Amino acid sequence: MAIVAPPPPKDLWRVVQLTDLHLFATTEQKLLGLNTAQSFHAVLEEMRLHHWPADVLLATGDLAQDGSRGAYQTLAQALFSLQTPTYWIPGNHDDPQAMREILAGSPIFVQRQVLLPPWQIILLDSTLPDQVGGYLASEQLSLLEFCLTQHPDFYTLVCLHHHPLSLGCDWMENIGLKNGPEFLRVVQAYPQVRGVLWGHVHQQFEQQQGNALLMSTPSTCIQFKPKTQEFSLDTQLPGYRWLELYSNGTLQTGVQRIAHLGVGQQIHMDSVGY
Repeated sequence: MAIVAPPPPKDLWRVVQLTDLHLFATTEQKLLGLNTAQSFHAVLEEMRLHHWPADVLLATGDLAQDGSRGAYQTLAQALFSLQTPTYWIPGNHDDPQAMREILAGSPIFVQRQVLLPPWQIILLDSTLPDQVGGYLASEQLSLLEFCLTQHPDFYTLVCLHHHPLSLGCDWMENIGLKNGPEFLRVVQAYPQVRGVLWGHVHQQFEQQQGNALLMSTPSTCIQFKPKTQEFSLDTQLPGYRWLELYSNGTLQTGVQRIAHLGVGQQIHMDSVGY
C-alpha cells in the first residue's frame, strides 16, 4: 500500500464522489438509451459550477461498463484536466488491470489510505471476479483495521463499491456486500469512523448508525428506483455527492444533480435490466 506524506492539517477538507459512470470503449455508445460519456461530462460541468475546487475526488467503481481500455482513457483524459488528487476503486463492471495501467500517474492514484489530517479516507476493494455482488476479503478487512489502529486520532471516511446493508430493493438483495454485517461490526467498533460511502446502487441513501453516516450516491448516468421489488429505472437525474470534512469530526454532505439530460438523450424507462 503506497502512502505519501500527509499534507498539513486543515479546518475543512472538501471531497467530491463520482460513481457508476459506466463509460464505454467509444464515446458514442449508450446504456439503456443514455450516452454515458455525455451524462458524465454534464455531471462534471455541474460539479465545476457548484462544488469546485475540491481537495480530493473519489471514483468509487463501475467507471466502465465494458471494462475497456477506451473507457478508462476517456476517464483519464477528463480527470487529468481537473488536476485534483483522484483516488479510485473498481466495481463489478471494471477491469482492475486495465484501470491500473491507464489510470496511473499524478493526479490519479491507486493508494488505499489517504491522509487529510485530522481525517483519513480508506478505500476498500469489494469486488469478486465475474460476480455482480461483492465481498471484503480478509486482507481488505485487515487493511481497514490496520488503518484505523494506525491513526486512532484521525476521523475516518470508509469507501467501497457495494452496499453493506439492505436498501429495501428486493432485486438488489443478492448483489450487495455478502459480508456486510461483518464489515459494519468493524465500523461500529471504531467510533472515529464518521462516514461509510459507496456506489453500485444508482440512488441516494443516507442512514446514521452510531457515529457513522452510511451513504450511497447517484450514478453519473442511469438511476435505479428505490424501494422496488424488481429492476426499475428512476426519473431522477444523474449527479454526484459532495462532502465537507471538518476538523472537529463533523461531516456535512449532499447530492447535486444536473438540471436536464441534454438534447437527444432518451433513457429507455421500460428496461428490465442491463
